[in-house]
Amino acid sequence: MLITLKHGSRARALEMGKHVHVYIPEKKAPEGGFKTLYLLHGYYGDYTTWVYETNLLRYAEQYDLVIVMPDGGNSFYVNHPNGLNYHDYITNDLRVRIEETFHVSTKKEDRFIAGFSMGGYGALYLGLNHPELYHKIAALSPGIELEKMEEHFINFLLGEPVYKFQKLFGNEPIKNSHFDLYHIVKKMDDQNLFISCGESDFLFEENKRFQAYLNNQNIPHTYVFKPGDHVYAYWDQEIQTVLSFLMET
Repeated sequence: MLITLKHGSRARALEMGKHVHVYIPEKKAPEGGFKTLYLLHGYYGDYTTWVYETNLLRYAEQYDLVIVMPDGGNSFYVNHPNGLNYHDYITNDLRVRIEETFHVSTKKEDRFIAGFSMGGYGALYLGLNHPELYHKIAALSPGIELEKMEEHFINFLLGEPVYKFQKLFGNEPIKNSHFDLYHIVKKMDDQNLFISCGESDFLFEENKRFQAYLNNQNIPHTYVFKPGDHVYAYWDQEIQTVLSFLMET
């Protein structure tokens, strides 16, 4: 069952209404409620992206899992120094709304977060910043080195982005800031981490560097590299692996 909700942001993180897709298994919830996955879209996307660009709903049928697909705009799912607070929206407003509305578990071990591209960064950023909330984190083709992202837009995507990164992340350098995943990953605590990136992806090299860092720091994780590019065909394939990873005991 796919439900579309429009809700307000009770803590005024965004000061606007937001749509969200919620997939609910068509069966009685287990005792304690369904497990929940917060599934994030990429840049240029919205809350409909996973439904219309992949076969997610068909893959999800075999699992007792509620999947929440929020609208993150082009936010990278962070609190903007001079703008909106998407970190607070996903972590607080939306999560509380979902847990008050649906029969889902509120235990950390039953709550997951994942995403692709910008949403892959968002899943890592939010998940690692909140080890008390998310037990498993999965990132597909994530942007890792945000200081290179404007260059990626110009060289690989659609030219110079409309949203200047100074508006998203402030004027201070991203590297070594609280937006830097190399620092955030040190907060990981009793969590399972899965990352996948295609070998032809323009983000491949920075994912390789991040993998090497995780290995050098003895940070537990699963990193998968396989043939593929920064395209929906790859994410459609890998979301199947992600669902299996999240639901395995």
